[in-house]
Amino acid sequence: MTRKWMSLTTLCLLIMVPLVAIAADGKAKKKKVKKAKMVKIRTVASVDSLMVGQQMVLGELSKKVKDDPSNPENLEMIAHLSEVLAELSNVNSVGTGKEAAYRDFSRSLRDDSLKLRDKAKTAPADAEEMLALVAQIKGNCTNCHSQFR
Repeated sequence: MTRKWMSLTTLCLLIMVPLVAIAADGKAKKKKVKKAKMVKIRTVASVDSLMVGQQMVLGELSKKVKDDPSNPENLEMIAHLSEVLAELSNVNSVGTGKEAAYRDFSRSLRDDSLKLRDKAKTAPADAEEMLALVAQIKGNCTNCHSQFR
């Protein structure tokens, strides 16, 4: 296994495991949620690393949507991968020197990923709508890369 793959796998796990734990905790007991304090974050990954991570997650996400979107396990994974892609897009939009159009592409990718997550969580899942959202996400990536690569 290459070092880049292990690092990105670790990143995905670090993002997904707390999300799963939070989801499980939220189901077990309803807590009053305090308003989150806004904190300034400093990105530590390069744009290239984020792009590789986004490409890997989108590839897996695309496979799951094409495979069998009626399978509950696939739907759960589609929802998780969509959230990971949205978070990677969030991080990618932060930073100094990023052009407004670049941030807009990142935010659009985030929003479309969250729409896909919501579709995966809505019963019955609509395979056509999910495929259309994956195509929209890929189109967003292509448009951004044509302008910024």
